[in-house]
Amino acid sequence: MKILLAVDGSSGSLSAARHVARLSREGLAAEVIVVHVQAPLLVVELLLSPDEEKLSRLTQEKGRRAVEPACAVLRDAGVPHRVEIASGEPAPRILELAAETGADLIVVGARGLGAVKGLLLGSVSGAVMQLAPVPVTVAK
Repeated sequence: MKILLAVDGSSGSLSAARHVARLSREGLAAEVIVVHVQAPLLVVELLLSPDEEKLSRLTQEKGRRAVEPACAVLRDAGVPHRVEIASGEPAPRILELAAETGADLIVVGARGLGAVKGLLLGSVSGAVMQLAPVPVTVAK
């Protein structure tokens, strides 16, 4: 089984990583792909880093910082995994990566925006859950 674990560095991401670690401890043999999708950069970052190489490096650095806590949870639990850092709009890009990697399951963290904010702003986990062609687990 292939599990795509989408993380953003939040406490919800840690919960999702702990859930995947628990599945592994309970005997699920899985290939885990930890994915972080860096949302489009802020205008300030674009102004400070106008060349493509700097933008790519900035995306990778931010991505590594975002995945590290989840990777630490997986390492501590002895769960083999690999990391993919991408950029773009998070929900659609997560779905693309799930398709590209042949994921059988997507695990994401709940962000806890609350009912009103969630309705107004939407959420990555909600969009992934609605649009994914494979099962999605949202960890709290």
